[in-house]
Amino acid sequence: MNFVFWQNQVSMHQSACLRALVARGHRCRWVVDAADSPERARMGWTAPDTSGIEVVVAPSERQCLEIWNDRPDDTVHLLTGFRGANTARWAWRQQGRQPRRLGFLAEGADVRGLKGVLRRALYSWEGLRRGRRAELIMAMGRNGAAWYRRCFFPADRILPFAYTVEAFDPPPLEPRSDAHYRIVFVGSLIVRKGVDLLAEAFGQLARDDVRLSFVGDGPLRPAVEAIIARHGRTRQVEFTGNVSNAEARSRIAAADLLVLPSRFDGWGAVVNEALMLGTPVVCSDRCGARDLLDGRDRGEVYCWNDVSALSAALARRVSAGPISPEARSAIRAWSAAVSGPAVADYLVSAVRWVYEGGPKPTPPWETGDTNARG
Repeated sequence: MNFVFWQNQVSMHQSACLRALVARGHRCRWVVDAADSPERARMGWTAPDTSGIEVVVAPSERQCLEIWNDRPDDTVHLLTGFRGANTARWAWRQQGRQPRRLGFLAEGADVRGLKGVLRRALYSWEGLRRGRRAELIMAMGRNGAAWYRRCFFPADRILPFAYTVEAFDPPPLEPRSDAHYRIVFVGSLIVRKGVDLLAEAFGQLARDDVRLSFVGDGPLRPAVEAIIARHGRTRQVEFTGNVSNAEARSRIAAADLLVLPSRFDGWGAVVNEALMLGTPVVCSDRCGARDLLDGRDRGEVYCWNDVSALSAALARRVSAGPISPEARSAIRAWSAAVSGPAVADYLVSAVRWVYEGGPKPTPPWETGDTNARG
């Protein structure tokens, strides 16, 4: 097959999937507004491996038309929605003039506040008027799939999807010098990420044998520090600032639990990274990656704005004690279900379901099947 991905930038959260498509003999073109993001570079993100992928950066109108008209009968165009990237908006408009095999590979939307109401109105209007232009919608997680259904896009062509992260060797673990239970947050210290909620929940935990690390930086750090101080937990909490992706993974690997308390996260790829390192996760129900948690070994989900529920989830995990090497190994083995090859095979099966009448596929993270071939 031929795939064209129209997106805002080259992302380390999709490169493994695209490279796996290429390894299976499919052609992939990645048409992006920009090759990278200075903001993400400051956060420690690294440029992904794009071996075998044809990357087209900031294309001209002529280049876009050439790509659009190249082998139209066996090419599938996948857009990051119809609003975000310039390239995706161009392709969405072009679909109204020259229809092609086209779908979305996109997140849901943040529904909080007035902006959330306006987003719902805009997406619903677009779904009612032109939703059928999208013949396949690979939405990030069940949250994303529910969003597009609510906004009147074709429910019979919506499937949950997932971001992937690059495979990596787990860092060696240093012997523990204490028996403390270790919790880690990795990401920007901003309101959307809910770090203030985590600080409040940790304050309610009332345990002296727990340590919490905030890996990342952002404008909410002073407020989070103030919450921690108010609860008298300053000596139990560490703020590292921004670190490299390798360093962040080392800290996740050394933790017993990763927490992602976001008020909204289209996916939350740090959940993938934690599971690949054998570290269980607690996340809010506003994170797309909630789909990867089983409520037991891999972690659990709580209601996004319920600090008491988050604190209770932390208490359950702490009471169970530090994670064992055997439990880590089992989680790491399961994480192959969201590897680049597994997700690429699922995407190919979804395309065949729509265009060739194949069976409707089930996400590999729901079945644990990592052996399918596309």
